[in-house]
Amino acid sequence: MKRRGGRLAAHLGSWCIFSDLSGQVMANLFNPIITAASVAVPQEIVGLVRTQVRRHVPTKWKNGGLAGLTASADVIVKHHLRYAVSQLHVADDTKWQTYFNEGTAFHREAVGKVGKPMNFLQPDLVLRMELLTRPGAHLLGRLLQAVYRETIDEYTVDIEVVADTDLRTQDTEAHFRLAMLQWPKITRVRHILGLYPTVRDARCETEQAEPLLMLPDYLAGVYQHADPRTVLGQPVVTREEASVGVSELRRRAGTLLFEDSFDFLDEYPLAHDEEGRVVQTRDQKPLA
Repeated sequence: MKRRGGRLAAHLGSWCIFSDLSGQVMANLFNPIITAASVAVPQEIVGLVRTQVRRHVPTKWKNGGLAGLTASADVIVKHHLRYAVSQLHVADDTKWQTYFNEGTAFHREAVGKVGKPMNFLQPDLVLRMELLTRPGAHLLGRLLQAVYRETIDEYTVDIEVVADTDLRTQDTEAHFRLAMLQWPKITRVRHILGLYPTVRDARCETEQAEPLLMLPDYLAGVYQHADPRTVLGQPVVTREEASVGVSELRRRAGTLLFEDSFDFLDEYPLAHDEEGRVVQTRDQKPLA
């Protein structure tokens, strides 16, 4: 801790957050469960953990199954890595279809006005960006919770965000990176929690380019398989085997783990008003 302008400040460290998705994000939904997972690695041991993953986790969940899951859990527990898993459940197909209809209409009108593809406005990609950041946000919350004191005025944290290439298009990846870099300037956590984050970098990679993405890949995969509501066309393991795997993860990880599950209730966040301006759906405020 140190004093900054008379205020007592605490630094939560420098972290690299790796995130991945399991499940389909599309209008015609086959499986009502979508799982996102994030793993936070202290920046000073990223190279060490990456070497461990290369040695012991040679392939993705869909090929490695339970053996790869055990190897991934070994790395997580050995290095005391925090991880979070968020599961989206589409309980109301009407809300899901409305979201995609409104998003598709907005994207089509925006493309017509601007004359550029703007793939990042497509409803499935908007939702993918949100899902990829949700468990990472929970991890930041847990870091803050671990050291929170009423006597401390503000907290700082440095993060780097690495997501799997679930965003598909280059312009969506570029928009995701820009959004992450701008987030510290607009986030309300500064005023609500006194948390001042700094995003050092944000990028999308494949598991081949960044082996550490295999850790959230295994987590998202096994939780997706274990959920009793999930529908799988070509399962990697049985639901019973996956449930045992999740139970073992919970036992070994203990307080390193954070889980949340929520029903889909979203509206597509943007719309055009009667004057053709872009507004936020929830409050109808024009965007600059």
